[in-house]
Formats: sequence, C-alpha cells, structure tokens
Amino acid sequence: ADPQVPYEIGVLYGLQERWDAAADALADAVRLDPEQAWTRVVFGLVLMEAQRLDEAAGELVEGARMDPEDVDAQLAAALAAAAIGRDGMAYEMLERARFQSVDDDQDRMAAVEDRLDAGHEAARTLLVDDFGPSMLRARLSERP
Repeated sequence: ADPQVPYEIGVLYGLQERWDAAADALADAVRLDPEQAWTRVVFGLVLMEAQRLDEAAGELVEGARMDPEDVDAQLAAALAAAAIGRDGMAYEMLERARFQSVDDDQDRMAAVEDRLDAGHEAARTLLVDDFGPSMLRARLSERP
C-alpha cells in the first residue's frame, strides 16, 4: 500500500484540526513507511496537538534522528523530550540541532535552550503554545 494516501488524509484532518483522526491516519502512514522522517515529525506534532505528549516526544525524537539536517525537528524533539522529563535526550537533540544550524537558526536555538534550562513546564509551554503549532502549520502546507 502507498503511505502517501494515509499521509494526505492525515494532512487533510490536520488542516481541519481534527487531531485524533489526523493521528490515526498518520499512524497508518508511519506503519507503511517507518523510515520517512518527515511523516514521523508531522505525526509527532499532530500527537502533540491531540495532547498525547509522551507519544509525540517519541515520534519527534525518532523523526529527528532519521533526518539530522532538519534543525526544526531537532528543536521540537528537544522541547518534547524536556516536556516529559527526558532531560538528557532534550540536550542531546539540542546539540544535534546546534551541529546542523546556520546563522538564521540562532534565535530559535537560544529560545529553545533557555526553555530547556528553565525546566519541563517552560519547555512544554513553548512547544505546545508556540513552536509546535507554527511548525505543524508550515509542514501541513508543504510536501517533503
């Protein structure tokens, strides 16, 4: 089966903010193509919107690991890991982002690092209220 079909269905539900339906469709897409980093990151962001943060963190970290050049994925994974108390993982993902970053990334990197240093709730707030939703909106309107 073609993983693009459930991915597109997931995007459609995501654009409608039907997070549980989007998560179900994207889970199918990930199952059909587990090595697709972009799909895993979008899935993680949708799980975040569905308030399933533990699962979201796992998918974001996995997707970020698959695509080390995706700085935003590394930063989202860092925030998600910190939000669920996985501090070591959070700082590892931040360092992975730093390794790939360019000058344009510096403000976001600093903001994420400040939140990691400020604790789990601060990281969760930045991810859930700001960074995650804007990243998800962008990715729902793009194709890898």
